[in-house]
Amino acid sequence: MQKEHIKAHTGLRGIAAAFVALLHMHFEDIIPPHLWKPFMNIVVSWYPVDVFFMLSGFILGYVYIYDINKPKVDYKDYFIKRFARVVPLHYLTMFAVGLMAIVSWRLGLPDRGYHFSDILPQLLMVHAYPYIGHGGWNGPSWSISMEFFAYIFIFPLMTKIVAKVKNSYVLIALLFTIFALIWAVSEHATLGWPAITRVVCHFSIGYLLYALTTFKNPIQLVASKYVNIWLFLAITWVFTRNGLPELCSRMAFQIVFAFLILGLADNKASFSKTILGNRLFLWLGTLSYSIYMIHNLIGKVIHVFYGRLSDEMWIKFLFVFVMYGVLLALSWITYNFFEVPSRNYLIRVCSKYNKSVEAVKK
Repeated sequence: MQKEHIKAHTGLRGIAAAFVALLHMHFEDIIPPHLWKPFMNIVVSWYPVDVFFMLSGFILGYVYIYDINKPKVDYKDYFIKRFARVVPLHYLTMFAVGLMAIVSWRLGLPDRGYHFSDILPQLLMVHAYPYIGHGGWNGPSWSISMEFFAYIFIFPLMTKIVAKVKNSYVLIALLFTIFALIWAVSEHATLGWPAITRVVCHFSIGYLLYALTTFKNPIQLVASKYVNIWLFLAITWVFTRNGLPELCSRMAFQIVFAFLILGLADNKASFSKTILGNRLFLWLGTLSYSIYMIHNLIGKVIHVFYGRLSDEMWIKFLFVFVMYGVLLALSWITYNFFEVPSRNYLIRVCSKYNKSVEAVKK
């Protein structure tokens, strides 16, 4: 049974992807510090990726789990669809960065530290794992490594843990608190155990939020009834987070965005859902994976050529707008002509293979 599309979640993911791109495209090398730094204090640096993880945990539960107390998942179908969703674009951007590195080497540009020994971990998507990985050629792909870790290990485990809870919102709130505190006191990094901690905590929180939508409870009621307030608090947190102690900022982030994600999930009409589900944010959310995976490549180009720009300020600002427009245009092209076709092709091929195997067994 096809479930209703939660447009506000897609819009929220689009905003997060747009923020990540603004942070990593080396615009700080172009815009003068006194103009760029105040903006960067607003654009949340690494928190958007944690929003991705929370949304991912929620959406997987929403799509694959119909009875939270008796979860039944066709894991063969599940893994095929997860692989088809994230891997083709990861491979494409990986080899695109490798090609750019070869071109840079031929042109005598600075070495970016890419090594052939990193190819296999990236192909296996373990390049952010402890002891194994050293990071991907395409920087943002560390989170794809962690995302797939969540698909393989965390999702099956959380379905079993939450099934034992038996619709107790108190125990779910306790689990949320444990995960939130673990991440709040953990080291921030994109490799090794800190990266594992980030994805375990926030993916699990996302799944716990989905669990709360499956039965009546006061937490869901508060989230849904006051969703506009949670959106206001989320915006307030973005502007005030630097004035808070790190521990308080992290806990506030998790609580506010958890209630926001939970409150947006019922698809009932509200100001917040209208705003986050508007056509622009929905479009950005649809392209969010392409935006996230491609922006670093464009950032590398900017980093190489920004020194050739005129000192005229209007030219620099025009260049920033043009390059961001190029990112959105390429993301649209990649999404429509590679991401979706490759996903559909892999699912179709695997489906035919499974039918053939079943026919042989009969």
